[in-house]
Amino acid sequence: MKVLFRPTYFQLDLLMAVAWVGGVVYAIVKMIKFTRTHDHKGLILTILITAFFGSFAVYCTVQIVRATAHMIVTAHRTDYQTVVGYVENYQLTPVGAHNKESFEIDGVPFSYPPSGNTWFYHTTRDAGGVVRGNGQYLEIHYFTFTVTEGNKTKELNCIIFIAEDEEKSVTASTVTETEPWE
Repeated sequence: MKVLFRPTYFQLDLLMAVAWVGGVVYAIVKMIKFTRTHDHKGLILTILITAFFGSFAVYCTVQIVRATAHMIVTAHRTDYQTVVGYVENYQLTPVGAHNKESFEIDGVPFSYPPSGNTWFYHTTRDAGGVVRGNGQYLEIHYFTFTVTEGNKTKELNCIIFIAEDEEKSVTASTVTETEPWE
């Protein structure tokens, strides 16, 4: 089996990293400038902007620490479930500007949008995902979570690992034509 997806522990959101570095660099440059020119109005504005970026940096740090702690705790759990088999009922459904991907393996349903702040697998085929369609022979490790929306409760299977047996997979790229093109 070839491993196609395994979550990494430290995934920084690019926006968070850019905002953090940008805020720190801006604050340092402006503080140096204002201490040389004794511009008090500019210094007050810089302090306010630095406070904003500082607050955002603290928020980002808390989110990163929470997400990392969740990933580490979840990754070390041993109560995940495993399903092995062929991808069936593969669907790519338009949802807004993006697509939602869903499929089943041995009767176990999986469904996810292409975005979200999650370390669970959520990349659709159109966005470069590894689940390509019906006929792939995959091993998937997943957790089942119960989600309540209003008065409705549903179970959500969240993928934490995907491996493919390429020799057993039968996808559009490996199917041969039985009739010659004319």
